[in-house]
Amino acid sequence: MTVETAPKAQVFSLKTPLLSSGRSDLTVARTDQMGVRLKVYAEGGENGLHTHTDEDHAFVILEGQATFYDRDENPTVVNKHQGIMLPRGAFYRFQSTG
Repeated sequence: MTVETAPKAQVFSLKTPLLSSGRSDLTVARTDQMGVRLKVYAEGGENGLHTHTDEDHAFVILEGQATFYDRDENPTVVNKHQGIMLPRGAFYRFQSTG
C-alpha cells in the first residue's frame, strides 16, 4: 500500500546582498515542475543569445535595470520592481543597464 503525502508550501526570501563584482545564483525553492532561483549580477548579464526549450523563465528586477534582447536584437527595458516572462523557446540575452 502506497501512502501519499500532501504537498507542503515553501516560504522563501528574496533578500540578497548587492554585489560589487561578479554574480551569484541561489536556488530558493524547487518542485518537480518549477524552480525559483535568485540571481544577482553586479554588471554584465547573460550576453549570449540562447533559449530554453523545456522551461519558461521569469525575471524580476529588484534593484537597477536590465535590458533584454530578442533574436532580432529588439530591446525590452525592465526597471526596478518590474518583471519579464520568457516562454520556453523564446531566444533572449540580457545585460544590466541601470
